[in-house]
Amino acid sequence: MTVLLGDNIISGLGFTAEENYRNVKQGVCGLKFFADRYDIPEPFMASEIDDGRLEEAFGELVAEAS
Repeated sequence: MTVLLGDNIISGLGFTAEENYRNVKQGVCGLKFFADRYDIPEPFMASEIDDGRLEEAFGELVAEAS
């Protein structure tokens, strides 16, 4: 038997499974070019989660738990 407890994903494409799926279907790419970031000497491509949006989402969770 399989029990689904929840499904969600936080990525550079979104903060819910639905938002991620919608962006993938629309051809949105979460990769960005980074140069001189994070003390890494070589430029690189990566997906980055929006820090401000992440703090806001966790702040809402903390408020709900209080």
